[in-house]
Amino acid sequence: MKTKQILCVCLCFLLIFSDCAYILGAEKTRNRKTEEQFVTKETGEQEVDVSDCDKRLADMGTPEEVIDNLDDNFKHYIVENSETSETYEGFGEDVLQNESLQASNLINARSSMLSDSDIYVKVYATGVKLNGKKYVKIYPAFEWKKSCSIDNDTFAFSLYDDWECKGGNEVGLTVNSVNKNGVLVEQTDEPLKPTDATSKGYGFHISSKNIKPLPKEGHYEGYAYFYAKKKKDKASNSISLNYIHDTATFFSTSYGISIGTGNVTVDISASSNQNKLQLYSKNLGFSFYFSSK
Repeated sequence: MKTKQILCVCLCFLLIFSDCAYILGAEKTRNRKTEEQFVTKETGEQEVDVSDCDKRLADMGTPEEVIDNLDDNFKHYIVENSETSETYEGFGEDVLQNESLQASNLINARSSMLSDSDIYVKVYATGVKLNGKKYVKIYPAFEWKKSCSIDNDTFAFSLYDDWECKGGNEVGLTVNSVNKNGVLVEQTDEPLKPTDATSKGYGFHISSKNIKPLPKEGHYEGYAYFYAKKKKDKASNSISLNYIHDTATFFSTSYGISIGTGNVTVDISASSNQNKLQLYSKNLGFSFYFSSK
């Protein structure tokens, strides 16, 4: 009997210790998993499968020299939003020019804040058929070449005469926060909806409230796409791209934009910060032969 009591006591101790070990082990594993998730969230860098993107772009008919010239994040955006029937039409890119420094009494920006090489714009164009109708699908994009804070900016674009944008809710601007190596770190949860829209183009207000913070030495880049149709064959295959940058430190500059035919004008309300608004623009051409295919 005594032996049985001793065995029972020993068994109880073993059970208690095994439970403690299990609990400690489980807690340790749980902490390690949480730490791994935290590290993943902190580094947050999304790798783009470039080879798959390159293949898809090539299948769309994109020339090899254009594929080589597209950055990885732009490739991924185009492929992610492409359609089965989409075929390559054209590509253009250039640095934005500072219109604020020219003969304009509307805007008198501080030229020391930015230079013409600080913002780059690109346009990738494809042909696509929607419900039996042929459209050009245009992917306008901007990319900062320096780390710069954004609080009250606008990215806008406008087509030329005899073009008409297809109406609908699909138009949106995706803004990426990328590191100094160009690797995507954070992205807008949902594409930004246009704050201005006409039959000629769209404008998107970008503020610190709807974009992700920059990593150290990082920069912003933005991508959109929309559909348009030629009203006349003689229509100029051109698009005006514009970026308005507010350099005010404490109080944002109050301004609005008007999207016309091949241009975007800026209207500044009475503001002591009007000399801190910078307007950058560039006209880019793109090929479009889809209507004759």
